[in-house]
Amino acid sequence: STYIKQVMNYIEGKRFAVVGNFGSVTEEISITLPTNDTWYNYFDRDEKYSGGNQTITLKEGEFRLLTNF
Repeated sequence: STYIKQVMNYIEGKRFAVVGNFGSVTEEISITLPTNDTWYNYFDRDEKYSGGNQTITLKEGEFRLLTNF
């Protein structure tokens, strides 16, 4: 979808990924996290992902900030 945006970067060895749904319907987003670390939703540390390919469901206007620190 053209309404899905992803940004990945790192600073001082800490990696982060932002994925957002800027559309008007719920979307399943495929994202490949670049390391095999445990990744966390920055705003809800109980939500965890392992590195590699992931599918995340985001409601309209929702985003995730994922970190590996």
